[in-house]
Amino acid sequence: MSSRIRLQLDDDAIPTTVRGALRDIFRNHFAGLMLLSILITLGFAAKLAIDWAFNTYIGMNAAVMEEEGHTAQEIAIQTMTLRVGQFALGIPALMLGALFMGAGAHVIRKWFYGEPTRLVRDFFREGFVQTWKSSLLGGFVLGLGILLVIFDVSYLDLMGFPPVATVILGIFQGLVLLFVLHMTIFAVASETVYKLDLWPRIKNSALFGGVLYLPSIGVDIITLALPVCYIVFVNLYFQIFCVLIFLFIGSALFVLIWFAYAQWAFHRYVNKRRNIRINNRDY
Repeated sequence: MSSRIRLQLDDDAIPTTVRGALRDIFRNHFAGLMLLSILITLGFAAKLAIDWAFNTYIGMNAAVMEEEGHTAQEIAIQTMTLRVGQFALGIPALMLGALFMGAGAHVIRKWFYGEPTRLVRDFFREGFVQTWKSSLLGGFVLGLGILLVIFDVSYLDLMGFPPVATVILGIFQGLVLLFVLHMTIFAVASETVYKLDLWPRIKNSALFGGVLYLPSIGVDIITLALPVCYIVFVNLYFQIFCVLIFLFIGSALFVLIWFAYAQWAFHRYVNKRRNIRINNRDY
């Protein structure tokens, strides 16, 4: 791997650890994180709209079919067909969301390594160009994987397979999807830092995703803390608070946590071994 050419900043006050870089971002770019979160969330607006429309229609359609006297199997077949259509349409929408998330990772990388940043310009003009390959490919594979999981689980349930078999298959496919998600995140993060062709980046990202699979699940748990709190605590005001936090900073916080984790991995397994320093920073 070769490091991209970055600005060389000679400043005794620059952070020297990943933790220090995170503190620096929260101290100096908190408002930027809020704006960045809104931009990333906008990228997922199409996916959210598709899911809302299909979920609403599926619920209404099932109620109407039940009133008309259709059997449970007929309702299940219709629901399965609609779900497949929902997640098939969701593939390009998820690719769009991944593209916006990749652009957000580019902005966070500039903050992370102390480079001058103009958020909106860097997001749209540089971020898309820098990360579109890994973002679109990862979004496509994730969307296709989710579609296959929905189809397989629904089909097994429809065919009367034992619930245990359906659960086991769902868990296995979910673990595979987590690997694809981790691999995509490592690919996007590396695309913002290193000059690599697509195939070497995919191989390196698969290696990181496999070797660091269990630690990455720990990061998944951290990033899911807010949604879990929303589900567990039924207090309305607390749920509203969770929603507001997610809307205003949640998306950027997700990217920031994963980017910091990826940079820690790159530093440990690549930069230290090859004596790569980015902007005079040892992380």
